[in-house]
Amino acid sequence: MNADQFHAFARTVVIRAKEGVRGWRMAYPAARLIRAGDRGSRIAVDAVWEAWLCDGHPRWWAALRRWRRPARRGSALNTGIHDADLVHHLSLAALDDPEIGWSPTGIVHAAEMTGHPICRIARRRILDLGENLWIDDICLAAVGRDGAIAFLGDHRLVPVEPPAHAAYLLLTGQQQRYWEVDPDQRLLVRAYRERPDLRPALREAMPGFGDVNPVRTMGAALTGVRMDRDEVAFLSRRLAEDRDEDGLWRLAGNLPPADAVMALRRADPDWRPPGSADADLHALLRTADEQRLRDRIESLTGPRTLHVGGMVVHGAFSTDDRMLAVVTLAIGARLWVFDLERGTPPAEFPLDGYGPALVSFEGHRPMVSQWWPDGDPTRSTLWRIDAGRRTGRTMPGWPHQLLPVTVDGTTQVTLSRFDPSSQTNTLMLARRNGPPAFRPPEITVPRGAPAWAGDQAIGRLLATDPLRRRVAFANTRIMVAELARGNRLRGLAVSEIGTYAPQALCLGGGDQVFTSDHRRTTRWLINGGRLEQGGSTDLVSGRLVWVPYRDAVLVDGRGRGFRYLDAETLRPLERPGGLDGMRGDALLWGAANGSHAAGRTGRVDVVLASAVALADLARRPMSEATAADHETLAAARRSPVLREQAGILLDVLEANHLRRTGGPPPVPDDR
Repeated sequence: MNADQFHAFARTVVIRAKEGVRGWRMAYPAARLIRAGDRGSRIAVDAVWEAWLCDGHPRWWAALRRWRRPARRGSALNTGIHDADLVHHLSLAALDDPEIGWSPTGIVHAAEMTGHPICRIARRRILDLGENLWIDDICLAAVGRDGAIAFLGDHRLVPVEPPAHAAYLLLTGQQQRYWEVDPDQRLLVRAYRERPDLRPALREAMPGFGDVNPVRTMGAALTGVRMDRDEVAFLSRRLAEDRDEDGLWRLAGNLPPADAVMALRRADPDWRPPGSADADLHALLRTADEQRLRDRIESLTGPRTLHVGGMVVHGAFSTDDRMLAVVTLAIGARLWVFDLERGTPPAEFPLDGYGPALVSFEGHRPMVSQWWPDGDPTRSTLWRIDAGRRTGRTMPGWPHQLLPVTVDGTTQVTLSRFDPSSQTNTLMLARRNGPPAFRPPEITVPRGAPAWAGDQAIGRLLATDPLRRRVAFANTRIMVAELARGNRLRGLAVSEIGTYAPQALCLGGGDQVFTSDHRRTTRWLINGGRLEQGGSTDLVSGRLVWVPYRDAVLVDGRGRGFRYLDAETLRPLERPGGLDGMRGDALLWGAANGSHAAGRTGRVDVVLASAVALADLARRPMSEATAADHETLAAARRSPVLREQAGILLDVLEANHLRRTGGPPPVPDDR
């Protein structure tokens, strides 16, 4: 039979077990199902577990003990008799093997299944624990289950850890014993802080439990801990019921703006805090809409879409990420220059129609390198765009991808073919205050580095970090260097010769370098004069961009989805936002401060570091505001785009900044 037919057969056997079918009508189907389990069928194993839970027949248990395999969580069996996750937990309880799994929920549930063999197994497991710390999980899982609580009480079993013991007594309504164990509620505070899984039950139980003060307990437990929405709602409701307006305002001040708005919905509309700074912030929070604030925060972390005409073939940020230049191909080549800070319509410049173009910045002035109009391979054209005017200059060799090595862009580096008769690329530095003059740098090799032949092909991959004046270039070797006086690059580290030449390269934070080939993404670390591997992953590979504010490297996934990988572990980050999950083939590039963009036909998706910084500030409790936030707020106030995107959220953050630091509000810079 095929898979669907076998699924139907397995469900039929389980239903017969539930209905108590015996004799020949059950013996043959049961034997057939068990044989399938012996051959490794997962559905057969799940079905046998469920059949045993229905009728407890020894034949099922004999097979299950032989297999030593638990039922799958979320099994596709779907009999409608038992929940698949519950069967999984019960199977762990029955197998009694910590190496296979441990489920307090399953053990407690099984202990109440009187008359079934699993009940004896579960109760024996509980009694065997005695004063083992695992008894804490059993006792807390039993809360709300009268049969299990009675069994524990009959055998005088309680949690071993004092905080868990106090929580157990409170949750089971044992007031006298609770106050004997925890007269000052310190253990309850610890339990609330250390056991997040108990928090909903504790919030429900505390208000009706004698003299326990939920507000004081939760306030002490959550000091320095981020509250969730349910906790904010609970505390604000309790404070409002007690008419503690001062306490409600203190609570709001320790929350992020959106949560503070939710808390103050319950405040007395006629109450005002003392002090003009507090009053201004209070007024903004009282009039703001919570959901709109949350929507604005999400919009700041997501990409901003810029529309262009044609297929994006190259792009670059200015080093301060205020400007973005994009080259597209449609009928001809065209340069689009965006002022990301002001949000004004892009400036457009037609380029010569021969082939694609490579763009870079000198300060805020874009430069475009193209093939010579007649296709002459010995020379190219470098266009400089300044004050809306385009001026060209003849350059030797193929078009040059210029990357800044300094923040002001006056020193750049290129790795391209200057001699058409040569099959190798040449590394050149361009130091200028005017038209660039290319000169090959003198490269020094660090001490302790693997041998480096100065005349060998440097490769075709190049990356820079203008904030730290660093350069990396790669072929089958990788070298990291820093800009030195004169026309020199001082080598910092060299790698051994690799099996594969990387296809993407970027410089990370600290002494990290990242590469990617057709199979994997690799992290490298500078160790003395050597560049050594610090881990790799085959989960995703492709073009790379370093994103410092996430401490992550963004990988484009070769059309299978962009992913941010944690710098240290190379595991995908779970934080949403940015370009995470975006699919499709796109050209990826980034700025030194972490802004990054992905271009494809007709559009460019941009994530600005300044917008993300503002969103991160809005997610922090307002009590954590410091003078260091002034730069983030000033950048937002300076940008008409961010001012419009943030709206009242920016007003709230500035009012809180003034209240916390006493400093002046950021002044727009109309440069």
